[in-house]
Amino acid sequence: MPLHVTSEIGRLETVLLHTPGPELKAVTPTNRADYLYDDIIAVEIAQREHRRFVSVLQRFAEVWQVSDLLAEVLEQGEAREFLTTRTLAVVPSEPLARRLASLPPREIVRLLIEGEQEEAGPLAKALNSDADIYGGSAQGNMGGLEAAPTPSGGEVRAWLPVFA
Repeated sequence: MPLHVTSEIGRLETVLLHTPGPELKAVTPTNRADYLYDDIIAVEIAQREHRRFVSVLQRFAEVWQVSDLLAEVLEQGEAREFLTTRTLAVVPSEPLARRLASLPPREIVRLLIEGEQEEAGPLAKALNSDADIYGGSAQGNMGGLEAAPTPSGGEVRAWLPVFA
């Protein structure tokens, strides 16, 4: 469909939006500028404000969701193959290729937009070894250590013991 804009002040008829979701949790004080954010965004607040924005837009314009349109496009084999090939060019991974081939379109969209938390590595497992998900007792430090808020510019600083 050719695009022809004759006025930048004409009536807004259609809007394409993305509803903020869990992908915002990946934005940290360290990487926020990489994602072009001025600050950390609370997901719940962003979603609430977005719902209000959408309700206003729907009064005078047709509103489309990026995720819905992308899922619809991915129903077509050629489009799905194109997106998979381009994704694997950025993140070459045979397990990812197999996974993308097996997922329904809506799940591919979710994975590409929201991402996925990686499994904890050996250091995280060692530091959290008391957690029940690692086979620990889940008892914690039994109240022997208290944390106090300290201004740190949004970063966490930790001193780790040397593991023998």
